[in-house]
Amino acid sequence: MSNKVKQHDQVDSAGDSACSLTHVEKDKTLGEFGEEIMCENAESDITAENLDSTDGPFNFSFWKKKQHTNTNISQIRDEENIVFTHTKHEPKQPDTKLTFDVDPDTYEVNTFPRGIVTLINIKQFHKRLLLGTREGTDKDAERICKLFLDLGFIVNRYDNPSCEQILEIMEKAALADYSKMSCCVCAILSHGKEGYINGTDGRVKITEITSLFKTNGLVGKPKLFLFQACRGRKYMDPMSLDVVDGKMDVVERDGISNPKKSEVISLPSEADFLYAYSTVPEYFSWRSVTDGSWFIETVSCVFRQLSQKLDVNRMFTRVNGQMSNRESFTEKKATDGKRQIASIVSQLRKDLFLYSPYGALPRD
Repeated sequence: MSNKVKQHDQVDSAGDSACSLTHVEKDKTLGEFGEEIMCENAESDITAENLDSTDGPFNFSFWKKKQHTNTNISQIRDEENIVFTHTKHEPKQPDTKLTFDVDPDTYEVNTFPRGIVTLINIKQFHKRLLLGTREGTDKDAERICKLFLDLGFIVNRYDNPSCEQILEIMEKAALADYSKMSCCVCAILSHGKEGYINGTDGRVKITEITSLFKTNGLVGKPKLFLFQACRGRKYMDPMSLDVVDGKMDVVERDGISNPKKSEVISLPSEADFLYAYSTVPEYFSWRSVTDGSWFIETVSCVFRQLSQKLDVNRMFTRVNGQMSNRESFTEKKATDGKRQIASIVSQLRKDLFLYSPYGALPRD
């Protein structure tokens, strides 16, 4: 980021209307199928001298270049003309089968595809919620799609689902067949507050989503959740970085003799989860209207650079190291020069490596 011109930043808060510009103007763009769609953009005072108001339609040239394929695209509009879109992307079959050394303290990842990524990307909201359009979020969604396709995952991307649709999507993802896969990933990009994520028409409890993934089909497999959203209304100053650590306590049952114990998988129901929140409780989460969120941009950069060398927990430590050096640029005294650090709550039992089946990844 040091070589880039500073861009204006915003927060992904579900309750701070003062951080969103209220004037609305119409912007004509192309939809994913090439049709013209009238979109309402909240950042109407953005000019050509500082930054663009939109990133435009999703760029599918990547999939052609990388030979990944789109197998399903569908869309519907709700009563407020918000377009809900589902796009399924499948990774290219590797030219050769790559295997990686596995020890008892490392999760098995020698499958292709590696797993399924369920991506919820919410840009627009019903007017009654008084939430600003999340400009820049399409950049985040594109980064996640590209990154995990390059890591060998199937990616199901859902744009602008309602609360009911989010729960249906996540239930379907949790009940998918993972018998020949190694990992499950969910990424949610939206406005939020502590414990909640916004759909287009309201709020969903995060625990309602994560509890769906405590299934027999995912026992023993790592489950990663990435949340790009605010968790409160505080701004983080340069000298007040608060970190929330997640640690799993393993409780063993004593006094029970079972000669066949080694044949049965018996794990705590909360085992094998990792929750990566873009910010710590009570704080805002920053997003550039042109470059996307600080968190997703840094995750993409670090994972592309280090996925062949470091496990997921150590990569998230590097994410925090890089992200903590950034500061907000808003040209407003109350919000300029603020910081952010992610909260990584790990309940993994082993080291998780997300090696790419194609070798070293290209830079973002």
